[in-house]
Amino acid sequence: MEQFYSKLEEDAKKWYESLDPQTRTTVDEKVAILKKFNAYAPLAWVESEMNENIPQVARFLFLHCVRSEVINGYSNFKIPDNDDFEKSIPPYKRLEVGEEALNRLIAAGVNREDIVRVARAAVCTAAFNFVAMLDRCSGPPDVDKVANAPDWALMEIVKKDGERKLSGRMLDGLHESIYNLYPDDE
Repeated sequence: MEQFYSKLEEDAKKWYESLDPQTRTTVDEKVAILKKFNAYAPLAWVESEMNENIPQVARFLFLHCVRSEVINGYSNFKIPDNDDFEKSIPPYKRLEVGEEALNRLIAAGVNREDIVRVARAAVCTAAFNFVAMLDRCSGPPDVDKVANAPDWALMEIVKKDGERKLSGRMLDGLHESIYNLYPDDE
């Protein structure tokens, strides 16, 4: 993976050298935002944004917030003595160590219904954290402090004349409703 990102960054440096000074300034601002959050190959992200018209900096910041607020965010399932327990584990590795932990719990004879209850409670916490992050009523302060950083919004799409179009209405306040959608869980 490291080699892949190194190659991307090398190619992006060649692209950067071909830019005019005004465009380089824009690129430098975007790269600086990504570097604050230790992005792999930040120049490659920005090259993609500028050449392909993909909002890569916003995508990165959104995913950074998912990691910070959903995966590592508020939860009742923390080790009391260590708030940073496993926060640096990437999601794919977290799945692997989680499965190993589940197998150890089952082998130790822990009640399977209790395991499911804990897992569902953790998922509910993650879902609430995700919705709160989408609403931007919760977000890592490190992102909110970055000048000129792009943001995001969840927007309604309607079908009009056979095409999907933005209605102009935001879906916000979702965190206010997530726990009371139904009288009973389905």
